[in-house]
Amino acid sequence: MRKLIFDIGAHNGEDTEFYLRKGFRVVSIEANPILSESLRKRFEVMDSHLIIENQAIADRSGYVDLYVNDNKSDWSSLYKDSSEKGIYSSRKITVRAERLEVLIEKHGMPYFMKCDIEDGDIMVARQLVEVSRVFGRSPDFASFEFCDVEILKCLSKIGYSKFQVINQTYNWMLEAPSPPREGDYVKKSFDAFSSGLFGRELDPKKWIDHNTASRIYDRFNELKTLDPLVCPGWLDIHATRCDV
Repeated sequence: MRKLIFDIGAHNGEDTEFYLRKGFRVVSIEANPILSESLRKRFEVMDSHLIIENQAIADRSGYVDLYVNDNKSDWSSLYKDSSEKGIYSSRKITVRAERLEVLIEKHGMPYFMKCDIEDGDIMVARQLVEVSRVFGRSPDFASFEFCDVEILKCLSKIGYSKFQVINQTYNWMLEAPSPPREGDYVKKSFDAFSSGLFGRELDPKKWIDHNTASRIYDRFNELKTLDPLVCPGWLDIHATRCDV
């Protein structure tokens, strides 16, 4: 049985494609219906290992407002300010929403969960705490856009003890290890729409503890406030409880 990955915030499917080519099953979760339909067309030949969920993850089941940025589709968000960032305008649509634990009940516990949903990451991290309580476990590996130190606190609370903080600006420099440490080997050039390597394919020498990850986050934001050109980009945080 192929291991399962949740791609939360699938956008244009760069990560989904990478996970599929590496031999994983994928639940691809994308709230924007236009992007979701594009995913269906892009991956039609791979659908035996892929499920596409056109919905948001929110604090309640039902329907929620999604603010769609037509200039920067990767900025679309449940939060108007996050979708516009003081630069563009957005348009409001209504989309179906579900909580994380419902998706896990439906599809199973993922081996790896990637989350990148424009300031919704904190909400999903909080729900992962509830998932851990309800199911008695959580994904072996998880990654989030590191937009708030509370994400790190949530991960630590449920037993994740090893972390990597990665500046996504430099994803283009990454090379997949050969032989692979996760799934099949895939030669891949990562871009700004890719989350990059994950799980055991991350540099095994760069796993750090909670306190070190927290210091990196604080220093990164301090430098970025002083001069964004000195400290460009944004951070992802990866977490695991496994031996790596």
